[in-house]
Amino acid sequence: MLTLRKLNQYIPAAKLLSLCLLVLSLAHPVLIGATAGPCSGPETDAGFASAAALLPAPKEGPWRAALLSSIGRDRGVVPGNSASEQTPGLFPLKEASPPGVDSSAPTCEHNLACPKPAEDSGGLKENEPAPAETAKPSSEAPPVEAKAVAGAALPSRGQPSTADTKPEQPSPPPVKSDDTILNDYVQQIIATYTGYYPYLLNTDYANYNGVSENLYYDNRLLAKAHPSGNRATHCVGVTFEVFFKAMQARNEKLGLPADDFNGMTYEELSDFLQIWYAAGGKQVHNIELAVEKYGLGKRIDRFEEARAGDFMDISRTNGTGHTVVFQQWIRSDSNEIIGIRYWSSQDSGVGFNTEYFAATGRGSVCSSPLYIARVLPVHQYSSFR
Repeated sequence: MLTLRKLNQYIPAAKLLSLCLLVLSLAHPVLIGATAGPCSGPETDAGFASAAALLPAPKEGPWRAALLSSIGRDRGVVPGNSASEQTPGLFPLKEASPPGVDSSAPTCEHNLACPKPAEDSGGLKENEPAPAETAKPSSEAPPVEAKAVAGAALPSRGQPSTADTKPEQPSPPPVKSDDTILNDYVQQIIATYTGYYPYLLNTDYANYNGVSENLYYDNRLLAKAHPSGNRATHCVGVTFEVFFKAMQARNEKLGLPADDFNGMTYEELSDFLQIWYAAGGKQVHNIELAVEKYGLGKRIDRFEEARAGDFMDISRTNGTGHTVVFQQWIRSDSNEIIGIRYWSSQDSGVGFNTEYFAATGRGSVCSSPLYIARVLPVHQYSSFR
């Protein structure tokens, strides 16, 4: 048998020491930090310097190949083959696990139990594409979502993590589609006037203001109906009544106080009513001036821009006038505007009527002055103070 004394006759002491260390490193690689397994990689290797790097590299020779072959067969590995090409019937040696660690689980160099491979948890294999629900968390996720809870188990590769799901973002506030120009609300209100509403125009302003029912603003009486309760109206009165009801209806639809007309006080709305009624003459008081003075709307200058539900004040060649809710233009065969279709209160009572411009020879309506007013959406009100 070859003894150390005889071996020392052929091999110098330094080389003999290197050979012994090499045998130890191959038999017990964990002693010098050269283990390989599921946890090996840049993160584990970077924290530990391998003792093998401090040893001189042994020279190649037949004795080294024989020694490697012998150890390789004991570990189930044939020299020159990869670990996946192990000899049938042979198994790699299991190394002793550190105290307190499950010997059936792979271990890291930090003596911590490693996360299970994907195959153990029924998760993804190495090269399988990840389904959409297991995609990596976005780097834009809030930090609180990305932090792992202390003491919580790490999810396996095949299970989605709660950090993968971004918190549901609050929906933007919905656009209030009901905040439109007042026209549609006006059209809905005039449709409620069914039955007979007699026409009555007088100068008893203290008791009757041309509206079919009493109108209250801020809990105060603003416009008075006929004391008899006969639902009598006149043109400026009934159009103001429609305006008033439409404004309240839109406010209620938008969740606003019914009696909030751009912040107008009772006194300001009373002034608005006087202007609407043309109390001082149409040149200084008319529906256009009323909506513009209190920031509610605008005048319409072009006939082509008028829409059903706009308010209109017309004059006639005989010196009379009329305040109406515009419906549509009456056109000739050549598409010229020759008349007006409207809703108002006239001799026949409340309802629809048609009149023609004087230039056609079929009527007495003046093409000028002709006032058209439109009430804008609430969000387009302007300040009047």
